[in-house]
Amino acid sequence: MTCNEFFRLINSYHLDISRVDFVEFVRQEKLLAATEDTRTVLMNVARDVEKKRVHQKDNINQGLHAPRLRKAEAASENTKFLLKAGDQVLDEIYRLLETLGND
Repeated sequence: MTCNEFFRLINSYHLDISRVDFVEFVRQEKLLAATEDTRTVLMNVARDVEKKRVHQKDNINQGLHAPRLRKAEAASENTKFLLKAGDQVLDEIYRLLETLGND
């Protein structure tokens, strides 16, 4: 499975539990191509999501409303699902990265 296929499929799920199950299945069955490009894309996506979450939490802690993203800053197709996803999904993405790194 390519990275694009992975993101297309995970974006089709609407519930976090389904996303977690999907990523876990992909990880356990080693369905995602373990290429350097795949690792780089997944790492960049995870890093971007972490940055956005920290920024949103900082705004909330300061009593500010989280600003809406302008079109130019809008999440890529790859990160859309992660911005809405819970911590379990992001954790499973990191586990997938570890598996890809060990192949």
